[in-house]
Amino acid sequence: MSQIKEKRRTRRHKAVITKTGTNMMTKMLKTAAAVLALALAAGPAAAAQGDFLVRLRAITVQPQEKVGPVLPTFPTSGGSITNAYAPEIDFTYMLTDHIGVELIAATTKHCVEGGGSLAGVGRLACTWVLPPTLTLQYHFAPEGKIHPYVGAGVNGRCSTTRRPRPSSTPRSVPPT
Repeated sequence: MSQIKEKRRTRRHKAVITKTGTNMMTKMLKTAAAVLALALAAGPAAAAQGDFLVRLRAITVQPQEKVGPVLPTFPTSGGSITNAYAPEIDFTYMLTDHIGVELIAATTKHCVEGGGSLAGVGRLACTWVLPPTLTLQYHFAPEGKIHPYVGAGVNGRCSTTRRPRPSSTPRSVPPT
């Protein structure tokens, strides 16, 4: 009887993940199509010393981290961190015709999903991540129709709203 209930719960959980993933992918594709249409309609703009550029793009943040065991209580536990898609805005100030400084700003929501002995719990916690990035760019052809550039920079990370699921918060057990 217990195995049948577990199979039903697993099927429902997979259906929710599939539906959520499909909706997120649809939103991302619509956003990317809208951004591409705006970019093509705007046409190229030449950047010169002193110019201030603003761009809107779609990004994906795919953490490569894995959740390890919760020791000593759950030695066979694990988990994973969800990927996220979001719009991103960046600002570039052109120091010279060829050199620019760019600040990238975007925020994404990531959740920790239980695995191993915590797989039955499902989502353990969620957090919003703000990874501000500052890059120095070299623009090869600022006057051309296409504006290729390379950049290198630094990236930080700020996490906010670390909220565990209500069912995963510790509860005191009354003595017997």
